[in-house]
Amino acid sequence: MGKLRHFDWLAPVYEKIIGGEDASILLKFLDLQPDQWILDAGGGTGRIAASLSGEGRKIFIADLSFQMLRQAFRKNGLLCSACDVRLLPFLDKSFDRIIIVDAFHHFADQPIALNELWRVLRPGGMLMIEEPDISHLSVKLIALLEKALLMQSTFLKSSELEYLVGFYQPNKVMVYNENYSYWLMAIK
Repeated sequence: MGKLRHFDWLAPVYEKIIGGEDASILLKFLDLQPDQWILDAGGGTGRIAASLSGEGRKIFIADLSFQMLRQAFRKNGLLCSACDVRLLPFLDKSFDRIIIVDAFHHFADQPIALNELWRVLRPGGMLMIEEPDISHLSVKLIALLEKALLMQSTFLKSSELEYLVGFYQPNKVMVYNENYSYWLMAIK
């Protein structure tokens, strides 16, 4: 049996269901500069990446879902790549910033995905991952629902993700918690 394509089905209505994400925390910590190269891994419809555009930045959305990328392609200035994050079609050290917003738990084989993301991050670049905090009951319920829908999600605690990132000996790692999410920022 083939893998279910949940996000292909959700693509046409995804932004109506999920709503707008507040990018203020991203903007606060990313220290965006003109002409940077940014990768939004698992970026789907580009709802987050679109808020980072401008000033000559090149913003790529990498996602497995063609239907999600079709939505992202309609947003001005976003470049799309239909690919698996475990095998990115980019050269080593291509990106100044990599963001993953509410998607890391959907990545198959998270350690391999993290290795590939670290490969394409430039020295001095920042990897920023926002994830639902599985220590909250409401997120545990979402995790159960995703399992019931056969989404094969793997939610990590912030300490578990920090441990995985630690294998790459980043220059700096910070974790910020707010409400039902956490943000992990690692400088290469």
